[in-house]
Amino acid sequence: MALTPEVFRDLERDIADTGKAVNVDAEVNPRYGLPFKSLPMLSRLFEAMIAAGYLRIDDLQSAIDIAAAAGAGANGWTADLVVDGDKTQKQINEEQNERKSVKLWATSLVDALSKYNSVDFDEDENINVPVALMSGQNITSNNHELNQTTPSTIVLEGQYGASDMVIDGLSIQQDKSGVVSGGTNNNHAAIKIRGGLRNKIKNLVLNSQLGISLGMGEAGAADRRSMFNVIRDIVFKNTNIGVEHIGASYNQSMNIVVDPQDKGAFMGDRGTGYDKIENPDETAHAPCHANNGVNWIIRNMATGISSQNSSKFESKINYFISGCDRAIQIIKGTVQGNNPTLNNYQIISEKCKQLIVNDGGNHNIFRFIADGSAFTDQGIQEIAGFLGKGFNQYLGTIKNSAKTAAQLRYSHNLYGLQVSKATGNGANVNGNYGGGLIIVDGATGTGVALAGNYNNMQVVATECLNALVVSGSGNTVNIQTDGNVQISGSGNTIIGRIGGNLTVTGNENKFIGEVVGTVARTGTTGNDFTWLKNWSGSIVLPEQTTDTAGRVTVTVPKHESAQIRTVYATIPLNTSEYELKVISISGANVMFELQNGTGSGVASTAVTFNYSYFCS
Repeated sequence: MALTPEVFRDLERDIADTGKAVNVDAEVNPRYGLPFKSLPMLSRLFEAMIAAGYLRIDDLQSAIDIAAAAGAGANGWTADLVVDGDKTQKQINEEQNERKSVKLWATSLVDALSKYNSVDFDEDENINVPVALMSGQNITSNNHELNQTTPSTIVLEGQYGASDMVIDGLSIQQDKSGVVSGGTNNNHAAIKIRGGLRNKIKNLVLNSQLGISLGMGEAGAADRRSMFNVIRDIVFKNTNIGVEHIGASYNQSMNIVVDPQDKGAFMGDRGTGYDKIENPDETAHAPCHANNGVNWIIRNMATGISSQNSSKFESKINYFISGCDRAIQIIKGTVQGNNPTLNNYQIISEKCKQLIVNDGGNHNIFRFIADGSAFTDQGIQEIAGFLGKGFNQYLGTIKNSAKTAAQLRYSHNLYGLQVSKATGNGANVNGNYGGGLIIVDGATGTGVALAGNYNNMQVVATECLNALVVSGSGNTVNIQTDGNVQISGSGNTIIGRIGGNLTVTGNENKFIGEVVGTVARTGTTGNDFTWLKNWSGSIVLPEQTTDTAGRVTVTVPKHESAQIRTVYATIPLNTSEYELKVISISGANVMFELQNGTGSGVASTAVTFNYSYFCS
C-alpha cells in the first residue's frame, strides 16, 4: 500500500483514538466499529456499579479484560456488562435456566413439582390434597414443614410405579382428627409409595396419623411390589403406624425412631403381602419378602414388629422396643403356607406386656434380651392351633418376668433360653421333638414344665418351687438342679444331678445320675433307678469272719429311698469251693451264710468276698 498523505492522516487519528481510549474519560468514536467507552470511563462506571451492588468485586478484573477486548473491537459487550435494573444479563439468564436446577421459586410445592424434577422446599406450607410425585422427582428441604390439613389424607403420594424419587429433609405434619379404625380404612399414610423402585426417603421428622407405606403398584403390572427402596434417618413424633411393607420386597430401613407422644394404635414396623403361589385365592400376588431393618427404636406402640401374611426372609436387627403391648407379633397367614417363616429377629425389650406372640410362625430365629417386669401375660407365647412343625429358635435372656416367661407349643424348636426370676414358671415346653438348653433361676413355680413328647433337653434350674416337672413321654432330659423334680409321664430318661427330692408317678422311666433328696415312687411299674448313685453297685470288702452259724452281716451303702431287690456275693480266691448265700435283707442290712459243698454253714472262718446290689 502506498504511503499517501491520507494514510498518514488515518494513522494519526487511530493513534489519537488509542491514546484517548487509555488516558481520557470519554467515549471514543473510532473509524471502524461502534463507539466505545474509554478505560478511564469504564473504571469510573465500574466503581459506581460496585458501590450500587450491581457487580461483585471479584468479577471486576474479568470485566475489565472483556471490556478492553471489546474496546479493541474484537468481542463486543458480554452478559456480565449488560445491566437491566438491579441485575446483570448473566443473572437474568441463570434464573431463566432454573427449570433444571434445584432452587424453587414457584408459588407452591404442587406447582413446583408440575414444572420441575428437583425442588428445594424452602418454606413452610399447608396443603389440603396429596402432593403427587412422579418418577425421578426429588424434594429436598432443610426441615421445613409440609402440613396436610385435610383429615385422613396422604401427604406425599407416589404415582403407580413411580421410581427413583428422593424425599429428603422435610418436617411432615398430618391432620389427626380422622377415625383410625384398622384395615383398608387406614390407607392414608403420610408418605405412600405405590409399587415404585429405588426410591429414597430420608432425614424426615413426621408428626402424623400414619407413617410411611411401601405399597403395591397398579393392578395388572408385571410385578406390583415396591422394591429396592431405602428408608433411613426418620423420626416419628406421632403416628399409629411407623413403616409398613404391604406387598413390598427387598427394601432397607435403618436409623428409625418411632416414639409417639400419644400411644400408637398399631405397629412400629409392619410386614404383610399376598402370595398366590401358596394361596391361589389371594386377591393379588405381591408377597412381603426380604424387607430388612437395622438400628430401630420403637416406643409406646401397640406392637413393635408385626410380621403378617406372606412375610418371609425378613431381617430385623438391633431393635430396641419399649412400652409396647407386644414387642414382636407373628400373625398367621391366610393359609399355613403363608404364615411368617424364615425371618430373623434381634431385639432388646423393656416395659412391654409381652415379648413375643407367635401365631403359626415357623422356621424363624428370635434373639432377645428382655426385662419382663411389665409382663401381663406369658412373655413368649406360641399360640395353640398351629398344626405344622415349628422349627423356631428362641435364643436369649428374660429377666424379672412378672408372669411365666415362656409358653412353647410348637414342635422341633431349638432353645437357648435363660430366665432370671419369674413369677410363675420359667418355661412351659409343650411341643414335641424339640431340643436345647433352658436355664432358670428363681421361678416361684416350676423352672421347666415339660409336657411335650420326645424332646432332647438340657435344664439347669435353681431356687424354684420345682426345678423340673415332666408330664410328657419319651423325653431325654439332662438336668442340674438344687430343687425337686416330678415325673408323671412315662418312658422318659432323666440324666444328671437332682439336688432335691424326686417324685415319680409315671411308669417305665429311667434315671441316671444322683438324687440328693428322697425318691418317692408309689404305685409305679418299670421305673429304673439302678443307674442312680447308691442305687446299685459292687462293693469290695475287707476280710470278714463268720459267726458260729457261719453267717456274716454287711451294711449296703444304698440310697435312703432305695429298696434292695437283688444282691449276690463272690469269693475271688475260693480254693475251698465255698459259697455265700443271702439269708435275709432288712433295710440296708444283708445277711450272708458261708456254706460248704454240702450246704452246711462254715463257722468262725475268715473269708474275703465282694458283693453287688441292685435297688428299686
